[in-house]
Parts: sequence; C-alpha cells; structure tokens
Amino acid sequence: MAERLQIGSLVPKLPQGRLAIVWTQMVGGPFFWISGVEIVFKRLCVFAVMVGLAYGYLSVFSNATDQSFFLPAFLLGVCLTYFAMPSRVSMKGVGPDRVRELSQTIAEMRLSSERLKSLKEGVALFRSQAFERLTRFNYVAGLVWAALFWYFASHVLAPNLSAEVVKDGLSNSLLGAILFLMTLLAATAYAAAVRATYLTLDFATLEAGSESHV
Repeated sequence: MAERLQIGSLVPKLPQGRLAIVWTQMVGGPFFWISGVEIVFKRLCVFAVMVGLAYGYLSVFSNATDQSFFLPAFLLGVCLTYFAMPSRVSMKGVGPDRVRELSQTIAEMRLSSERLKSLKEGVALFRSQAFERLTRFNYVAGLVWAALFWYFASHVLAPNLSAEVVKDGLSNSLLGAILFLMTLLAATAYAAAVRATYLTLDFATLEAGSESHV
C-alpha cells in the first residue's frame, strides 16, 4: 500500500488476482518511477532558484552583470541546496496525508506490539534488498564511467590520432555520456521514490504504534 500511496492518483486502482502481477509490472512500476522523477524535478527547481538568487546577489553587490559570476553562483547554489535543513532534504516525497492514511490502515489491523515489531523487521528486510540493488547499480555505473573515460582518452586525447578518428571518438563519447547521464537520472529518480516509500512506511508504522499505546 505504501507503493500505491507513492504513485498516488497517477494510475487507476490495481486489479485483483493474477492480473495484479502484470498490471504492477507494466503500469505500476513506470508510474512509481515517475513519482521519483517528480521528486528529482522539484530538487532541480530548488537548485535553479538558488543559483538564480546567488547570481542576482553577486550582481547587485558588484554593481555589474558579468558571466564570470555564473561559476561562483553555481557553486553557491550547490552548497545552499545540498546543505539545506535535513528535514527539507530527507522529507522530499513524504506527504503527511500519505503517512496518515497508511498509519490508519495499519492501526485498523489492530496489531499487537510483537506483531508490529515483526512488521518493522519485515520492512527492514525489504529495505535492505531494495538498497542492495541501488548499491549494485552504483558499482556498475562506476565501471561504465571508467570505460567511457578510457574510450575518450584513447580515441580523443591520445597522441598521433587522425582527425577522422578524433571526430568519431568525440561523437561516440558525447553519445555515450548523454546515455550515461540519462540512465543515471533514471536511477536517481527510482532511488528517490524508493526512499520516499520506505520513509512513509516508517513514519506510518511509528504513528500507528504510538496510537496503539494511547
């Protein structure tokens, strides 16, 4: 249900029975990824706003507009975005309505303290499996990036290369870099959706546990 809440109203209600497996794989998965794209897009928008504000700040206090301000403004925007308040960064994609709805569903199950503890342990197992997949992707991404760098160095930067070889090397390197960045962005969006889903489930479990002890 946490995954369903993460998708929200993007897709209709999942069917029951055997069709649920096909529906989840072909429809639920892509829309789950789209929810992560929304999270990443919002972060990029915040970053763009921070860069714009930093550029305006530097321009005003220097009484001039110069393109040389872009790099300092870019670095300042990175710092303002990356070193934001932890609650602002960690809670991206975690809505209070989702937490409340999921906690009510868990509370309606009337689980005992032992069953609730078992539920948390089961969620921890799923979490470890999900993040192990992301870790493996990071390793593969590192290897692919190293291969791209080796190709660029051997087909563009190496001495005594003909102009045709350098031209082909540049075009292939550019295409490989674009594909790599697109894949990295897709993986980042998926990771953002996974983190938001498990944070929602964690907070909902905590809230349901606190309500059961009231």
